[in-house]
Amino acid sequence: MVQIIGLVDVDHRNFSVEVTPAPPGGDSKFFGSAYNPWTTIEQTLFATSLDPNTQYTVKFTHLEENPFPASIYSDLASFKFIKATE
Repeated sequence: MVQIIGLVDVDHRNFSVEVTPAPPGGDSKFFGSAYNPWTTIEQTLFATSLDPNTQYTVKFTHLEENPFPASIYSDLASFKFIKATE
């Protein structure tokens, strides 16, 4: 499993996550929003199950074009890779 943790806030906007190859039973690309009228830290922005026997590339992309630098952005706290034990 991969989980992307970040902050949501009033000045945060749209993003995409691309997982290559596509995860089992899922899409290879996800679109989301980190907008929230209140600041909230440590939120799950994206999570999906992965095959533990496959190597993946995970790409996070901030999608907003911003005419005013540093006023619309993304905040990421961590990428967590979790392997379940049997």
